[in-house]
Amino acid sequence: RFVGKDARLFISAKLNYSFPEPAAAARSLLFVDGDHSYEGVRRDIDCWLPHLAPGALVVFDDAADPAVGPYRVIGELLTAGRFQREQDFGKITVLRRTE
Repeated sequence: RFVGKDARLFISAKLNYSFPEPAAAARSLLFVDGDHSYEGVRRDIDCWLPHLAPGALVVFDDAADPAVGPYRVIGELLTAGRFQREQDFGKITVLRRTE
């Protein structure tokens, strides 16, 4: 079990990159499956990082292919020490926020 009973989940089919006000509660889970370019994935993470709770999970789709953005962004997050790898499921990678 990755997320506790008090976890907060946010699902959005269309991401709005502007947050006029801080989120009422930090998010415990983020699923990243949108623009697979490096720039698109980096934008998603940079946008959502301030709204993720300590220990939050970030799930990346299409993360196993070095030719697409999620793979590179995951490497950067792990190298920076901001996340730890929880598990890989085929093309899915799950990271946990460490800060």
